Amino acid sequence: MTDEELAEKYVAEFNALTSQEERKLYILNLKPVDNAAKGFLHYAKTWDLTIPDTDQRPLVSDDGTASYYHGVPAIFMGSNAWTGKRFCDRTTLENRANSVANRLIAQARPLQGKLIAVIIPEKDFVVDMLLGNRETHGNWQYSVEILTKKLAGSNVELIDFEETLKIVVEGAHITDFRYPDTHLSLTDYIKIEQDILKRVGYIEDSEQSSFKITTEKLFYFDLSAKIKLNNADFKYPMLEKECYESITLADGNEQFADPLGDTYQVLRNSQPAFEKKVTIYGDSHSSILGKGKLTDVFSQHFAETEFYWNPWAVRADIAENGSDLCVFEISQRFLT
Repeated sequence: MTDEELAEKYVAEFNALTSQEERKLYILNLKPVDNAAKGFLHYAKTWDLTIPDTDQRPLVSDDGTASYYHGVPAIFMGSNAWTGKRFCDRTTLENRANSVANRLIAQARPLQGKLIAVIIPEKDFVVDMLLGNRETHGNWQYSVEILTKKLAGSNVELIDFEETLKIVVEGAHITDFRYPDTHLSLTDYIKIEQDILKRVGYIEDSEQSSFKITTEKLFYFDLSAKIKLNNADFKYPMLEKECYESITLADGNEQFADPLGDTYQVLRNSQPAFEKKVTIYGDSHSSILGKGKLTDVFSQHFAETEFYWNPWAVRADIAENGSDLCVFEISQRFLT
């Protein structure tokens, strides 16, 4: 059986249990004989099994994509068997990291502006950083080493992942991440954008851009339905409505395209901080305008912001487009 099939098996067996005592015994007796079991146990050992049996909210979703990690809703298995990636063999890691690196190099080749690649951490790794728990990070560090070496001779500057992690957790507490969504929050994406602007010299190290933020908007979290939580019970920072008044959609999709890979947007800001153009090649951590992610943040500062859906650098149609800055945003889970 594949890791994905084994993960489905463990989730189905666990969710068929009807009492906390049965669940405790299942976790106690499950042997770490494969990556899926190791990943399952890595999360399961952080679950609170003192909650009464009458509480019907699942600890892991039926489809295996969502669970809790130290009380934080986070991605679980899903289509790429995420939690087991901490334990997979190095050949698999090498193949994956080399593949992503080769595609990034090919995509960057025709581009003339400043090129930055940033890896967006998954919430479980953010939690590890906050708790000082790094024992299972060896595989991930190995993947980053491969990617870093591969990109060393290219025109892409890869931001050190550890530095991005430190930026995200600076001043944060684990309770800040207990909203039911796989993504970071708007404030984290602001931190990442500010770091990039400093690296390319658009703002000074001591500078910090100001943003008008509200937590009063109802946000539809991507894990709430899976683990039976109520969107209205959680606050999520979003830009105030007035932040979008100077921004127009000049070309592309108002909503996500079908197929998703065709999604792109060209945004123009009539009151930019920089008379420059930025192009973002990324996934849902960048997203389209209005989702509270990196595209929203960059569009506040640049005269023109382009976004192209490009998870793990899969697009084959990237060409020189006159951008002053190109940002390759990559989800951590797609590198392993």
